Amino acid sequence: MDTLKHECGITAVVSLQENQENSPQIARRTIELLQENQNRGQHSSGIGLLKKSGEVKIECGEGLVKQVFPLAIKKRMDVTCRKLACVLGIGSVRWATFGRGTKDEMQPWENEHEDPTNHFTFAFNGNVANYQELRKSMEGKMNERTGENYQFKTEVDTELLSHIIAEQLDRGQTLENVLKHMEQVIDGAFNIVLFNANGDFIAYRDHHGFHPLCYAIDNDQIVFSSESSPLSEDELGLRHMAPGQAIMVEGVDRQVRSMQIEEGTPTICSVEFMYFAQESSEIDGVTIYDIRDLLGTELSSLQETDICSDAEVIPIPNSATISAASYAYNNRRKLHNAIARKTRSVRSYIAEDSEVETILKQKFRYVDSHIVSEVILVDDTLIKGATLKRIIAELKKRGAKIIHIKISSPPISYDCPYGVYINAQKTFTRKFGLPVECIYDQKMRMAMANELGAATLEFITPEGLDNAYVKAGGTRGQLCMGCITGDYPTQAGSKYSCS
Repeated sequence: MDTLKHECGITAVVSLQENQENSPQIARRTIELLQENQNRGQHSSGIGLLKKSGEVKIECGEGLVKQVFPLAIKKRMDVTCRKLACVLGIGSVRWATFGRGTKDEMQPWENEHEDPTNHFTFAFNGNVANYQELRKSMEGKMNERTGENYQFKTEVDTELLSHIIAEQLDRGQTLENVLKHMEQVIDGAFNIVLFNANGDFIAYRDHHGFHPLCYAIDNDQIVFSSESSPLSEDELGLRHMAPGQAIMVEGVDRQVRSMQIEEGTPTICSVEFMYFAQESSEIDGVTIYDIRDLLGTELSSLQETDICSDAEVIPIPNSATISAASYAYNNRRKLHNAIARKTRSVRSYIAEDSEVETILKQKFRYVDSHIVSEVILVDDTLIKGATLKRIIAELKKRGAKIIHIKISSPPISYDCPYGVYINAQKTFTRKFGLPVECIYDQKMRMAMANELGAATLEFITPEGLDNAYVKAGGTRGQLCMGCITGDYPTQAGSKYSCS
């Protein structure tokens, strides 16, 4: 839980009314949907809006959605939304895991052009694994519109995508054909929401489907979100975009058209299920709550040794709570929420090592009366180990004598080239050597437990994760476990990780 960062989350709100006037409600809904995706990125928040006149407005800034937009103050929010009244809006929340994190790298990204068809604005979720190769190729190309080579002002793959899209549009390609070209040249993950100054809109989920993208339609609007839960709450008929599927809205009559750009080969990010996605969300029909509950069942099936019958279960909130409850129920153990989060807005994995202790003091409070002598501590992931080590030390200060660790996922040891920043060189398991199979050796696990200050340490295996996914309704073999096993579903992905 202490080094993972998701690349971003994206949203869109598109009016389906003919001759739609600028509406403050579309701006408001774009911002509110963005806040519902806050868990997917907390470094920057931004929206791109299209007015009826064809004018594009970009509003973005560092920090949480509520820090960039006055959500908590109704009068100010009303004034803001009136100023931002529009016919179409897209949004992005982002971690600065690529580039420098400066304002010129934030999303949405606008590519200006004198032709409104080629003047486009987009946001994307993912990561271009063959970025360096494609960037070098683009820098050696002449921009047919300007007569000069393509120039890069940033280090982000968003700018690379902008050049690729612009090149194809300048050649007269349709948005549909632009996506087909992107699938041909890009190795990696890319979910996109994009509009041009004419009001044409397209959303796309890459053919691997690494990350989720959902939509719902009512009489007046079609809305898109990385997280499904805000669309489920609206009871609009939630739909999951299939890998390789595009949804387009175009023309004066605002017709919605679905098309399959590329044959889908689902390879869904396992970390979405273990950690990132909201527990009330679904990904392709698999409910996050269900799979985390089943991961707890998998934990309870592991052989237990040297744990007394009076040991009580404590989850580390929030994403381990469901698995811990399932584990405790199946093993007939008492569960106490003896660690409580003070706030949802501070995450220790975004911090440098030197900052973690301060953040943990701000993040957690402890209920001393429910910290017993022997504790089974359940966490969702083991990455760098810094947070877990400090929590164990804190529990011992408060009376725990023996602490057993249960991790409701396999250990993460490798980088991710598809939109989750891990920094494998700093992972806890790297200290104890590779390959991954060695980590499951009992002597190795005891050594890791000693390093953390615990008596024992148990993980779920990759097979256990896949079992839980299948029992929750998924298809066996469709999870990407590259960060767990080092085996990646794309060629450039493997090269990216090795480098």
